Amino acid sequence: MPVSPADTASPVLSNARKRILVIDDEPEVGRIATRILERLGHQVSATTNSQAGIELLRDSDEPFDWVLLDWTMPGISGVSMLQALRAIRPSLPIVVMSGYTTQMLSEQVDLGQLNAFIQKPFRIDELRRVAQQMV
Repeated sequence: MPVSPADTASPVLSNARKRILVIDDEPEVGRIATRILERLGHQVSATTNSQAGIELLRDSDEPFDWVLLDWTMPGISGVSMLQALRAIRPSLPIVVMSGYTTQMLSEQVDLGQLNAFIQKPFRIDELRRVAQQMV
């Protein structure tokens, strides 16, 4: 049976479904990111608390494929959060989102430690593009 263009969904949907952990202290940003990623066919767990995010990553029965991390969280620096996540899973892909520019972020961390960066406020197509890169 021939395949029509409608049968060839977006590249993300044609690839394996990924498990993504979203960590952002702004509930609305977390909800928006979760909704976009779920519509792309992914399974998402989200939290507004940095410690809860660390625990989710550490204690999950199924490993996460990548993390979408807000760089500025209450009570912990972005660098410390990145180090805590990497201590649990050193090779885990981490995408940082922030209101900072890449130049501002580069003053705090070697951008080579990140798999991608999304500047807030982000557009749907930006998150979609990054999600496609992570598959």
